[in-house]
Amino acid sequence: MEQTIPPSTEKKESQTLIQNGFVDIETMFEGMTQNEKCQVQDKIYEDYVNAMRMRNREPLEEQRFYGHFFDGGNFEQSITFGSIKDGYLLGSNVNGVFVPTHFAPSGLRQGYRLIKELMSADRPTALFITQDLVDTIQKMKGWKILPFRIKTYFRSDVIEKILVVSQWSALRKLASHHLVSIVKDKLSGMEWRASQLGEKAKNLLRHPDANADDLNGEIKAYIENNEIEDYEKEELPPRN
Repeated sequence: MEQTIPPSTEKKESQTLIQNGFVDIETMFEGMTQNEKCQVQDKIYEDYVNAMRMRNREPLEEQRFYGHFFDGGNFEQSITFGSIKDGYLLGSNVNGVFVPTHFAPSGLRQGYRLIKELMSADRPTALFITQDLVDTIQKMKGWKILPFRIKTYFRSDVIEKILVVSQWSALRKLASHHLVSIVKDKLSGMEWRASQLGEKAKNLLRHPDANADDLNGEIKAYIENNEIEDYEKEELPPRN
């Protein structure tokens, strides 16, 4: 059953000042003792696990979660939005856009507040979320839901996600940051596939009885068995 915040509570909370903000994870624990740092990290992970289980999802293993956010495993700059009181949205700063990847509020109401306050934050946000969260966000003013689906892979499962942004400028910033690497990856994939197909064609044509119909059949079969959307599933060889 979907849980919602009562209208009276929402109205009361909307009249309060914003309680949460962005914090760079590298500076998040400055001034804390090692014991205090561990307590905060443990609380964040516990909130994340609770949020995932509330949605009937399997949480990331503790070691991988800590490695990604607290031990420098994120290739982008790791940042959070939130506070000790309300919990955190953890993610990356991608060319000035906050891209949350892990949801760790201290409770349902606090999670609602975190998402709502992102609309008034000092940088745009891009959310890649599942339909159940879209159903909640579309009740809030300001969020812009993109009309297409994005397939992602998690533990061999295909998960369909939707892109939601707080400002249209997020799309331009993300595109300018990722366009070159995305195009490079796709071209690398096509180059590898073309190379494979070329080898197949050469081997086929070496046969004394080979003809154009054989080559056409080989090309057709190869294309049907190697669709573009499979690039992300396949590990391409390193380029020389």
